[in-house]
Amino acid sequence: MEETATVMLDGLRRDLMAIRGGEVLPALGEGVACAYCEMRGLCRRDDWDGAAP
Repeated sequence: MEETATVMLDGLRRDLMAIRGGEVLPALGEGVACAYCEMRGLCRRDDWDGAAP
């Protein structure tokens, strides 16, 4: 569990530094789940190439 937490925190650190540097982060959603998810703004699904509004 400690190793998994370390990997997660390292990834979060990289993402936050990328945001701070002005990088555009990729969307995170997957397939059909996006049709029902209310968190589209969080994963930025609508910003994907070819994504339906």
